[in-house]
Amino acid sequence: MTVEAPEGITRTPTYTRFGVSDEEMLRQAEDFGPDVLGISTMFTVYSGDPHRTTKVIKDRHPVIKLTLMSPPIQPLLIEK
Repeated sequence: MTVEAPEGITRTPTYTRFGVSDEEMLRQAEDFGPDVLGISTMFTVYSGDPHRTTKVIKDRHPVIKLTLMSPPIQPLLIEK
């Protein structure tokens, strides 16, 4: 049985992507015209996504500065 993924979710047998497509992301970046663009991920399992997203954006817009962000982990390390 195949279940269609809701809008904004892309699924393969080994990966689920949340959010807009690469083309939509690039269109939004072009419409907004940022000098700096922030990219983040909330979960370690998706840690490859920001790197892939960075490549997609830099291939089309090499002059846009990018910053990668993630949730802080220091409080967790201090508690242990």
